[in-house]
Amino acid sequence: MTSIENRLKTIQREIEFRAWLTLERQLSSLSEEELQRSHTDEFWLNPPTPPPGSTRFDSMDRASLLKLFKKDRQRFMGRNRLQVAFFTDHGHWPEQACRDDCQEFDSRFGKENV
Repeated sequence: MTSIENRLKTIQREIEFRAWLTLERQLSSLSEEELQRSHTDEFWLNPPTPPPGSTRFDSMDRASLLKLFKKDRQRFMGRNRLQVAFFTDHGHWPEQACRDDCQEFDSRFGKENV
């Protein structure tokens, strides 16, 4: 690989890391009610930016943040859009058993579609 390709890959990974960190900071600063609302309306057109030092991520060093980022990427690697949507609604993957309170989502995300 040429040095330009290597540099581009490094820049791409840094952009992905910063986007992940921004989203994680935003999500961690929201109340449960705000999280529910964000799932149902256009809340994310102008997401809130938490002040510096207000999230648990702000006190972590870069190496720890990178470990979390890599772990998070591995969790979603190889998953399609429907599987991620299912995970967002249920808190578990389609191949894992649903709880009783998951029933309303099962018709929307039938296992044959995931």
